[in-house]
Amino acid sequence: MAFIRAFLRTDLSRGDWYAGIRGFLSADAQEKYTTVDPRNVPSTEIVGGAAVVDASSVFLASVEVPTGAGVFAVTLSRSEVGEDWVVERAELQQ
Repeated sequence: MAFIRAFLRTDLSRGDWYAGIRGFLSADAQEKYTTVDPRNVPSTEIVGGAAVVDASSVFLASVEVPTGAGVFAVTLSRSEVGEDWVVERAELQQ
Protein backbone atom coordinates (compact mmCIF):
# COMPACT_ATOMS: atom_id res chain seq x y z
CA MET A 1 0.00 0.00 0.00
CA ALA A 2 2.80 2.41 0.84
CA PHE A 3 4.37 1.85 -2.57
CA ILE A 4 1.12 2.51 -4.44
CA ARG A 5 0.48 5.63 -2.33
CA ALA A 6 3.93 6.93 -3.33
CA PHE A 7 3.51 5.76 -6.94
CA LEU A 8 0.27 7.73 -7.29
CA ARG A 9 1.92 11.01 -6.16
CA THR A 10 1.80 12.38 -9.69
CA ASP A 11 1.77 15.93 -8.35
CA LEU A 12 5.51 15.67 -7.61
CA SER A 13 8.41 16.46 -9.89
CA ARG A 14 9.95 13.48 -11.67
CA GLY A 15 12.93 13.46 -9.30
CA ASP A 16 10.84 13.73 -6.14
CA TRP A 17 8.40 11.09 -7.41
CA TYR A 18 11.23 8.65 -8.14
CA ALA A 19 12.85 9.36 -4.76
CA GLY A 20 9.52 8.47 -3.13
CA ILE A 21 9.25 5.05 -4.79
CA ARG A 22 12.92 4.05 -5.09
CA GLY A 23 13.19 2.50 -1.63
CA PHE A 24 10.34 0.09 -2.37
CA LEU A 25 11.85 -1.21 -5.63
CA SER A 26 14.17 -4.12 -6.39
CA ALA A 27 17.49 -3.25 -8.01
CA ASP A 28 16.14 -4.28 -11.43
CA ALA A 29 12.96 -2.26 -10.96
CA GLN A 30 14.96 0.80 -9.85
CA GLU A 31 16.68 0.75 -13.21
CA LYS A 32 13.42 0.40 -15.12
CA TYR A 33 11.45 3.01 -13.19
CA THR A 34 14.05 5.75 -13.73
CA THR A 35 12.55 6.18 -17.21
CA VAL A 36 8.93 6.48 -16.04
CA ASP A 37 7.39 9.92 -16.27
CA PRO A 38 4.88 10.33 -13.40
CA ARG A 39 2.67 12.35 -15.76
CA ASN A 40 1.93 9.00 -17.45
CA VAL A 41 0.70 7.47 -14.17
CA PRO A 42 -3.06 7.85 -13.69
CA SER A 43 -3.96 10.63 -11.29
CA THR A 44 -6.18 8.66 -8.94
CA GLU A 45 -6.66 7.51 -5.36
CA ILE A 46 -6.68 4.17 -3.59
CA VAL A 47 -10.29 3.11 -3.03
CA GLY A 48 -9.87 -0.11 -1.03
CA GLY A 49 -7.47 -2.39 0.74
CA ALA A 50 -4.73 -4.47 -0.82
CA ALA A 51 -5.45 -8.13 -1.46
CA VAL A 52 -2.86 -10.86 -1.85
CA VAL A 53 -3.86 -12.81 -4.96
CA ASP A 54 -0.90 -15.18 -5.22
CA ALA A 55 1.42 -16.20 -2.42
CA SER A 56 2.19 -19.71 -3.65
CA SER A 57 5.93 -19.03 -3.50
CA VAL A 58 7.97 -17.81 -0.54
CA PHE A 59 9.95 -15.65 -2.99
CA LEU A 60 7.21 -14.12 -5.20
CA ALA A 61 3.81 -12.67 -4.42
CA SER A 62 1.11 -10.77 -6.28
CA VAL A 63 -1.01 -8.11 -4.64
CA GLU A 64 -3.90 -6.12 -6.09
CA VAL A 65 -4.71 -2.59 -4.99
CA PRO A 66 -7.99 -1.02 -6.15
CA THR A 67 -7.89 2.60 -7.29
CA GLY A 68 -10.30 4.96 -8.97
CA ALA A 69 -8.56 4.20 -12.28
CA GLY A 70 -8.72 0.42 -11.86
CA VAL A 71 -6.79 -2.28 -10.05
CA PHE A 72 -3.02 -2.12 -9.83
CA ALA A 73 -1.38 -5.56 -9.87
CA VAL A 74 1.86 -5.37 -7.89
CA THR A 75 4.48 -8.10 -8.16
CA LEU A 76 6.70 -8.49 -5.09
CA SER A 77 9.86 -10.52 -4.62
CA ARG A 78 12.51 -11.38 -2.08
CA SER A 79 15.65 -13.48 -2.39
CA GLU A 80 15.48 -15.13 1.04
CA VAL A 81 12.75 -16.03 3.49
CA GLY A 82 12.60 -13.38 6.19
CA GLU A 83 13.85 -10.56 3.95
CA ASP A 84 11.65 -7.59 3.19
CA TRP A 85 9.52 -7.76 0.06
CA VAL A 86 10.45 -5.41 -2.80
CA VAL A 87 8.40 -4.29 -5.77
CA GLU A 88 9.28 -5.71 -9.18
CA ARG A 89 6.48 -3.98 -11.08
CA ALA A 90 3.07 -2.41 -10.82
CA GLU A 91 0.63 -2.59 -13.71
CA LEU A 92 -2.81 -1.10 -14.07
CA GLN A 93 -5.21 -3.88 -15.04
CA GLN A 94 -7.76 -2.93 -17.65
